[in-house]
Amino acid sequence: MAKACHVLCLAVFGTGQLFVPWTCPWTVARVARVAPRALAEPDIDKWLQTLEGTEGWPKDQLLLLRTRLRQQRRYRLADALLELLRPRLEAAELWVEDDQGGTRLVPHRGASAARRSARAARAAKAARQGAVGALQRSLKAENVEEAVAAAAAAACGVRRALKEDIEAALKGRQASDLALSLALAGCEDREIFASLAQISQKELLARQRSLVSVQQTVERLATAGYRQQDFPGLFKAGEAALKRLGCPQSSNLRDLQMGNYSLHSPRPLLWLFRHATRQGRRCIPPTSSKVHEAVVRLSQSGKPLVIDLGCGFGASSLGLTQHGFAVLAVDASAHCIRYATALARRWQLPESCASFVQCGAEEALAAAQSVADIDVKWILINFPTPFAVQSDRAGLSCSKRYLMMLCFKITQAIKELV
Repeated sequence: MAKACHVLCLAVFGTGQLFVPWTCPWTVARVARVAPRALAEPDIDKWLQTLEGTEGWPKDQLLLLRTRLRQQRRYRLADALLELLRPRLEAAELWVEDDQGGTRLVPHRGASAARRSARAARAAKAARQGAVGALQRSLKAENVEEAVAAAAAAACGVRRALKEDIEAALKGRQASDLALSLALAGCEDREIFASLAQISQKELLARQRSLVSVQQTVERLATAGYRQQDFPGLFKAGEAALKRLGCPQSSNLRDLQMGNYSLHSPRPLLWLFRHATRQGRRCIPPTSSKVHEAVVRLSQSGKPLVIDLGCGFGASSLGLTQHGFAVLAVDASAHCIRYATALARRWQLPESCASFVQCGAEEALAAAQSVADIDVKWILINFPTPFAVQSDRAGLSCSKRYLMMLCFKITQAIKELV
């Protein structure tokens, strides 16, 4: 475009100064297509002959050229120049604005909004996929460290996505689904969960959704660890949406109206039970653990101790901490222990009240026996969920699926402790 720039400069400014290239497709055919009347301008044919095959021109000089053309009342040529510039300006999310003082660049609202929306959609999709991937890695984790690493990677991806303003891209239940995947993967980032709560609350208030979708949103948020006492506005929006859609009286509405909706409400517990029974997870006790340190810490709390053997996702243990007990909860699954630990931290439960440790039952009982003057109030042995009776549909009886095999050593240890 060097010759073209030279000719245009001579024609408009009377100078032969050249500028750094700025790519723009100049051709006679293109001018004829986008601005045919411009071809009637005096000497325009000479300009266009040298424009073919050119490479570009700095946009600030092109704007100055357009200003000069308008000052000379050569509006057709100025408009032709603008049409030639349009693709490049839109790609840069810019547009031209004319006034008496000249021509200047302004943000292109339409292009910018479309581009931002596309970026947000891609970021939201990546965040959802990252959370699901982290959950799958957590299910396969052999130790808590692997589960922690999976959760940290997912949290990093979601933080990047939130910077892209993904609110509009997370529609319907998607924010609550993302929150649940993150919670089950063991994420404990309270800022991320607060942001997803705001998005879910706006969805519940502003969008017309089906009754089933609203019910599932509220239930999955509670399964993800949201409590009505911590997020009253979120669950108030859910209650209002359920009433607006004519939801019949149910455990959901009852607990929402009482102000104590949480993981321990019936429907959220059922979601957690379904996840536990449908997802395969590794249950391999590590060769060593920090259970002894946990017992010492809990024994110094001054509260009666409950030992939960085979705690699963820790729902029972988390509930007992709210009734004045210190709880040692152990399980062979790193996935379950990570979910419970992250939830306890999000609920800001001190480690002197609840400790979740991946280890075997024998090791936990031995650690409790090694601490002098320990006050063990209860020992829960694979405490069964009330939904266990539903497992008969899968061909597994409650007794076969949920009872722990107690060896003589474990039985003796329990007798000595209680």
